[in-house]
Amino acid sequence: MTSEGTGGGWLWILAAAGAVSFLGWKTVPAYLENGDVGDAVFDTLLGASTRSDEELRQELKRKLLGIGVHLEPGEGGHRFVSVVGLLVDDEQIVVKRDRPNNAIRMELTYERGVNLAPLPKTFMLHFHDVKSAQISHY
Repeated sequence: MTSEGTGGGWLWILAAAGAVSFLGWKTVPAYLENGDVGDAVFDTLLGASTRSDEELRQELKRKLLGIGVHLEPGEGGHRFVSVVGLLVDDEQIVVKRDRPNNAIRMELTYERGVNLAPLPKTFMLHFHDVKSAQISHY
């Protein structure tokens, strides 16, 4: 009985553990910031009964400007550059009012770029935050 070839299995396990750790180190901040984004969406719904859908969208966009650092496509869309805050368009924010039930729902769909430096690879994480609230009156 020989031990020839048994060390290779451990190397694969270590390599896989290293790859998973590296991906976690690169992606976890985006998921943590998504919690802040969800809080901003919910906070925007507070007092929604006195504001229009457009006012809610603008308030949410202002709040998102202070959340995190993310990557945006640079010139030609090939390079990514760091940008402070999350920039979204009005089309990414959906406001739905349910007047008979005195409820409001806000949805935000956005992407975060994750740079795998030192590797020359960047990929996008897709997020969809949905928050609802009961409101006192319209």
